[in-house]
Amino acid sequence: MDGRTKKFNKETWTIIVEAVRIGMSQARAAQSAGISERTLYDWINKALNEPEKYPEHAEFYEALLVANANCEWTLVNRLHTAAQFDWKAALQILRARFPKDWGKQTVVHTDWEESIREHNLDPEKVKNACARIISEMITERQAELGLNDSSGSGQAQPARPPDMDPPPGNAD
Repeated sequence: MDGRTKKFNKETWTIIVEAVRIGMSQARAAQSAGISERTLYDWINKALNEPEKYPEHAEFYEALLVANANCEWTLVNRLHTAAQFDWKAALQILRARFPKDWGKQTVVHTDWEESIREHNLDPEKVKNACARIISEMITERQAELGLNDSSGSGQAQPARPPDMDPPPGNAD
């Protein structure tokens, strides 16, 4: 392309419509006809916004809609035929047509109580297990950092070599 907008004509839009009908995206179809994607969408906007002023653009847009529908019909028909022999094709149709029932679903629990009930777990056991795991993680992290809680205060204390006297007012 030399940067100039190609004049709107039947030959150019026929190339675009045929390309879309066989499965190309509208952007690639425009490129194959030698126009930019922006030019294509300018033509479509003229058809949508001023069809009386640009009847050829409106005719082109209608042909483009039909081409998209024909493409979809052809591809769905192929998938339907394949589904008779391949369960994956059938599943693809089900996922597209009925995403609520057949689509890939990811469950993210944000309510722990609901999750515990859903899995028939004992809430007290879950609480105790979580507390134990957290306590173990804290102890491991304190050991990594060289901290310990020998004072019984519940506060981590810096680790002290055994030959050092405790700080004043802090008997071991």
